Amino acid sequence: MDERPSLAFAHGDKAMYLNALGARNLGLRVSEVEKVKVSIAKVYANNIQQLLRSGRQYGYGGGEEDYSEGGEGEEGEYLDRSYRYYDTETLGNVLTERTYTVAGLPKEGGLRLLNLSLKDLEFSGPLKGLYVVRVQDTERQWLQVSKLVAVSDIGLIVKQGLKGRTLVFANSIRSAGPLGGVSVRFVSSNNQVITSSTTNGDGVAVFDSTAATSRFRLSLITAQKDADFTFLNLPQSRVETSRFDVGGLQSNAARYQAFLYGDRDLYRPGDTVRTNTIVRTEAWQAPPANLPVKLRLLLPTGKEYASLRQKLSADGAFESRFILPPPS
Repeated sequence: MDERPSLAFAHGDKAMYLNALGARNLGLRVSEVEKVKVSIAKVYANNIQQLLRSGRQYGYGGGEEDYSEGGEGEEGEYLDRSYRYYDTETLGNVLTERTYTVAGLPKEGGLRLLNLSLKDLEFSGPLKGLYVVRVQDTERQWLQVSKLVAVSDIGLIVKQGLKGRTLVFANSIRSAGPLGGVSVRFVSSNNQVITSSTTNGDGVAVFDSTAATSRFRLSLITAQKDADFTFLNLPQSRVETSRFDVGGLQSNAARYQAFLYGDRDLYRPGDTVRTNTIVRTEAWQAPPANLPVKLRLLLPTGKEYASLRQKLSADGAFESRFILPPPS
């Protein structure tokens, strides 16, 4: 059974960031295609949000007399000639176009490897941005795939607080070490630079929203250090936290924190559970010695099975032991 011609990037739209200090290879799945035309376009930094919002456009690649999204193959079967692409004509410029023989591309793990050179990307040039890589069959122009690629060694983590504080952490993707001296821009949803900052020696930049900036909604973070540039689009990169306990540590009336650990994680009915408990103040100091404490053991139903009363040692700790119910 003959395979239909096909082109696809190995990771689709999931992977965008490519380490500038690495091999810079994109994996391609190619079937029944002899030659491909590869074009690389750069979308400039001030147009990144517009490109991401507009997404990919639809195109149709039939003959001049056929503008429908389908057609007939050589054996009369239905052939889908529709494709999707990124319209970069008014957002940037095409940097390079080359034709490759598929058999001449390096092969690894069933994939053809397409290398992106820093020279072709104009990596050291003054105009920074996001790259759009398009791979197209030279015989069937409708058979094409496009991918967004950001080439950088700057990795970004952004944390936003409820009171308007935004923390940006910049680390090297290659070494994971913090990057100081990174110029960070905070861009609003209407594409205005709200403010700018520079990361400190720990790779951290801080933005505190004020009354003057509260009317802007932070949407994009850009970062640049020397020739290296990257960005983080917040609406598309946000981590959903509703399923996780991210409320942070909460205080209590006693102003104490207790930490309990056992001798193992799994116990059988009738086993003895031995635990150690450490109590500290919010300033991480040991409470007064002989402070009375109570430890309760609850059943899976929530009902109390046993409780122990102890007194803290001078180090703010105590040991305890429970015997679990025997098997029924």
